[in-house]
Amino acid sequence: MKKAKIKGLLLLLPVLIGLLVTGVSQAWATGPTKQTIRIHKMQYTTLPEKIPNTGGEMTDFPGTGLAGVGFSVYDVTSAYWTAYAAASGDNEAKTATATASLLATPASGTPVATTPLTDGDGVADLALPLTSSGKNAVYRFVETIRPAGVVGSQTEDFILGLPVHEEATQQLRNLVHVYPKNVIKELTLAFTKYGVNPTGATTPLAGATFYLTGPTGKLYNTETAAFDLTFSDPLPAEAILTANAAGLVSLPALPLLPGDYTFTEMDSSVAKAGLQANDSLLFHYKTPAAVVAHVTSEMTVTYSYYDLQGNLLKDRPSAVAYNYQVPPVEKTVDDDGVDRGQVVTYTISSVIPQDIRHYSLYQFVDSYSDTLALVADETAIKDSLRYGGVSASGISTSFAATAGSFSLTFSEPEQLVPYAGKTLTFDVKMQVLGDTLGEIENQVTFKNDFTHRTARKTIKTYGKIFRKKDAYTQEALAGAKFVLKNAEGQYLQLFNGPDKLAEVTGLAKGYDVKWTINKGEASLLLSDAAGDFGVYGLSGAGTYQLEEIAAPGGYVLSQGTVPVTADSGKTRQTIFNKPKGTLPATGGVGMLGFGLLGLMMISGTLWYFRKEGSKVTVKETRKRRK
Repeated sequence: MKKAKIKGLLLLLPVLIGLLVTGVSQAWATGPTKQTIRIHKMQYTTLPEKIPNTGGEMTDFPGTGLAGVGFSVYDVTSAYWTAYAAASGDNEAKTATATASLLATPASGTPVATTPLTDGDGVADLALPLTSSGKNAVYRFVETIRPAGVVGSQTEDFILGLPVHEEATQQLRNLVHVYPKNVIKELTLAFTKYGVNPTGATTPLAGATFYLTGPTGKLYNTETAAFDLTFSDPLPAEAILTANAAGLVSLPALPLLPGDYTFTEMDSSVAKAGLQANDSLLFHYKTPAAVVAHVTSEMTVTYSYYDLQGNLLKDRPSAVAYNYQVPPVEKTVDDDGVDRGQVVTYTISSVIPQDIRHYSLYQFVDSYSDTLALVADETAIKDSLRYGGVSASGISTSFAATAGSFSLTFSEPEQLVPYAGKTLTFDVKMQVLGDTLGEIENQVTFKNDFTHRTARKTIKTYGKIFRKKDAYTQEALAGAKFVLKNAEGQYLQLFNGPDKLAEVTGLAKGYDVKWTINKGEASLLLSDAAGDFGVYGLSGAGTYQLEEIAAPGGYVLSQGTVPVTADSGKTRQTIFNKPKGTLPATGGVGMLGFGLLGLMMISGTLWYFRKEGSKVTVKETRKRRK
């Protein structure tokens, strides 16, 4: 109030020269009825000491002219002279009292005039009547149009009384010069952009792009450093602000108008708003208006922005903004080498995003091959849900299942806000079916608003095919019987539904596999006419042992066991049998008969040769005698 009184007084003093203290106007027989007021609007970074206005031009008045200022002018003649008359003291005291009383309350009523906007030199002229209602006119000038950067509290109304005369000659001035002041303050608008990875860690996000809208609706122009661009599609390059290597988005120090300045994010090479390609590693954003800077009439700035969890923060001295990556989904299984018929447990897990409040779609879709069957029901799956390792109530979910897939949908993702950053898990039990050897695939897709994430988990089944052959002729042998023992010393059992099979000829395919420690309860594998036998649906764990318990007719039983490694069933492992030797029939002549017959033949031969020999000897004797 003291400043207002002093300033009003200083501007008014030249006016009072030659005025009657009664406030009654002199009778001007001739001469002008108006006087021109020349306003010199001056700008400063800080207000200088007050300098009394003389009414004349002050060429050495410090400061720089301020363009774009406009005033509304109010006729306060009646109120002024009433206050003047009621005041006590000398003329100076009564003037100060009347001026202070006017400036103590805001201007009211309808302006009698408005000034043109000050030009580039800060100058504007306005002619005003010298009298009002028969009295010397008194006017209140209220600054109503301000350019950017003006500090409101450093601007005051001023009171001007007419007519103003030359101090020396008491002649009416052609121009009345006044020098009101403003303080201009420049502001820098800035914030830092961060990318949030799936673990919640933040790093500066260089390359994110924005445009800035001022309170007049114009866009900031990086080339002119002014708000002079209008919207277009696409936006011109000079409207785009890009985060630097430190993630900083900023403007140089500028004089700004009071109001809101909105930084709006645009799709860029590092971040997008819409649904991206599956498993994209780009960042995403939900709210394009990333940061709003609020500039007051006092040229102070505060910011509104969203914190790491997506909560709106207001009136903060600085600002940050975040973009996010969609966390991956993971799938694990309690056993990846499985027997046919085995029930396995898959665990699906994903970190709940920090910006979960920005998700409207939060769904897990599991797709599995026809060699798997879903065992768990909706209740079991929902009961297994854990949020950071603990269960929670009040989380709305829906479940749907079709052939080969099921989905678990979180109906209200915002319910997960308290668990942001924690790991969501749930379990799914499935049974291994079918006869396809090798990999059995199961895929889960985490569907959301930004980037669908997928994870695959394969389990494997194995088998082994054998061929039974004659060790010498390579002839296929049918009818051999075997048991198969696993690395834990258990024997193979084959089931067709609830029924255990005593034996299977050829390839044991399409049966559930179980194991028993009792060899007598094992299912037998028999070689078929082609000598082939084998089994599908083995887990492949460790080395198996194949033991022959019955050989084909005429063949010797294999001794010991044959080590077996389960595989894809594409190769056969050959098992040989040796034939038995030729043996006599029991109860016949046997070897003794053959021995006697041989002796008789030998004796006859000896007798024959002895007889013939005797004849030769007799003949030779007779010849000698002759």
